[in-house]
Amino acid sequence: MPDKNFRVTDNVVHQQLLHELEHTICSSVPSKSLAAFDLPMPSFSILYILQNRLLLKEMSYNKKILSDQHDQLLPKLKSQQM
Repeated sequence: MPDKNFRVTDNVVHQQLLHELEHTICSSVPSKSLAAFDLPMPSFSILYILQNRLLLKEMSYNKKILSDQHDQLLPKLKSQQM
């Protein structure tokens, strides 16, 4: 369940987009960088914050809800799915 109080600034979104673009371009063949296209490089200081924030968001799930879902759905599995 998403945290309704979680807010992301435009700068964080911009930096995350730059990071994702850099990762995609570096993974291409031949490997390049955003700099090769005269695009700004992501700020590494904000990337650290971004990674921590995303990690915290990912880990902020409701364990009770997930446990209840597990208990409800497990009996519905067919034997081939187990």
